[in-house]
Amino acid sequence: MGTICGVDAAPHQEDLADVLPVLEAWAALVARLWKAELEARTDQLTALPNRCAWEEALRREELRCRRVGHAAAVLAIDLDDFKTINDRLGYAAGDAHLRRAAVAIAEGVREHDVVVRWGGDEFCVLATECGAPAAERLGERVREALDAVEVPAMVGVAPRGPDGLAGAVGRAFAHVAEQKRDKQAEAEAGDLP
Repeated sequence: MGTICGVDAAPHQEDLADVLPVLEAWAALVARLWKAELEARTDQLTALPNRCAWEEALRREELRCRRVGHAAAVLAIDLDDFKTINDRLGYAAGDAHLRRAAVAIAEGVREHDVVVRWGGDEFCVLATECGAPAAERLGERVREALDAVEVPAMVGVAPRGPDGLAGAVGRAFAHVAEQKRDKQAEAEAGDLP
């Protein structure tokens, strides 16, 4: 996990054996705190960072973008027909579907991008140093990765704009909602005689 170090210019007569129990107790406490911190920021089902970790990453990246002027983008991913999978095949199948999606999304993005489970059947990607054209290509790669594992999804892409990364999140999910409306309209039009 790490090393606990201390420096004191004044000489001491203490033997290491005398202070070792205290050092071991401190090390155990630090390990427990580190583990709790990690668990608080990790989605237990997919092992991806969770929404809490997302908010922290978004804040850090927004500050970095403002400071150095780099581009960034957000991808919002919403899995299709997830409720149907749970209802027809059961929650174990739904959980497996979510895990498959998480792996595909993580494999579809770049190593330094942040992939999180947003909640339910939704995921987000924070694409750092990524302008609009590159973000669209990244969105296509994610769609292809999901298609390859037979996980249909809607992917919304939004570059950081004057409204910052928080605004990009809203716009990316608005793109997903628009895709859903279009899909629903197509389905309804197909039902007409």
